[in-house]
Amino acid sequence: MHWWRWVLLGWCVATFLICDPQAGVTQYIISYDGCETFQPGVIAAQPDGSIKVDIDPLPPGSYVFCVEAQNASGTSGPSNTVVSTKHNAPTGAHIGN
Repeated sequence: MHWWRWVLLGWCVATFLICDPQAGVTQYIISYDGCETFQPGVIAAQPDGSIKVDIDPLPPGSYVFCVEAQNASGTSGPSNTVVSTKHNAPTGAHIGN
């Protein structure tokens, strides 16, 4: 199983870890900081093998994410790591009326 590019989208409004479609992938295991498994642990892939996981529940701080894909043949090796820092949400911001 080959690896693809992982993208971490915005820590501002909504935060997602996403990947391109991966034929045959049925689920993913996402870990961060080397050992913590992101809940719910095993995350089902979209029908095209892609994933979009909301990681906004994590508290502010720096994180190193690693992902393993699974299919009928087994589990891939770990992905390249994605490093990101989540900052505190801005205070006093007002959008709209």
